[in-house]
Amino acid sequence: MINILKKCKLQILKYTNKLYLECSKIYNKLKKSRFINIYTISIVLFSLFMFYPFIHYYIYGDDTAFHYSNVLIRGSDLSYVFSKILPNVANNLGYATGIFYPILPHAVGGLILNIISNFGFGPFAALKLIKLITIMISGIFMYLLACKLFKNKLYACLTAIIYISSSYFYVDMYSRDALNENFVFIFIPLIFLGIYYLFNEKLC
Repeated sequence: MINILKKCKLQILKYTNKLYLECSKIYNKLKKSRFINIYTISIVLFSLFMFYPFIHYYIYGDDTAFHYSNVLIRGSDLSYVFSKILPNVANNLGYATGIFYPILPHAVGGLILNIISNFGFGPFAALKLIKLITIMISGIFMYLLACKLFKNKLYACLTAIIYISSSYFYVDMYSRDALNENFVFIFIPLIFLGIYYLFNEKLC
């Protein structure tokens, strides 16, 4: 019995050591990678944590009904994806949404809905995916910008997490349901990154 326990212990130690070595290899590869590394993975995991409240149900905000109807119409008929006027909204009365409201979030939502509707998902699932995409991409783009500014991946990761956990981002995400305001968080780092590359041609 004692010999069996010793053999089991040795086997466990052997496999534990193998697992540790494999994990170390993966960690070292990620550490050396330029884009996929432990820091970008941390941002993705934090994004999933922020998205968690939307998993079981959609959090209704001030503009939810507006987004729902727009995504539904654009997803039901791809000819309306980038249209400024939606003739089928409001009991076929029609509404010129695109004249005063940027259509990018609704267009993205419509395209997503057109795909996922084939698997039985509806507009709320499309809106959830927009939220998740917005959080992740905003964090990743801020990480890329902060990498250029600080030359330090850890500081860049912390900057990205602080950026996507700002109070304004939270209010737009969970209270107002303001898709366009959330989308702005994607483009702010890109604008400054573009300005950086205008004056610094060399990649760091």
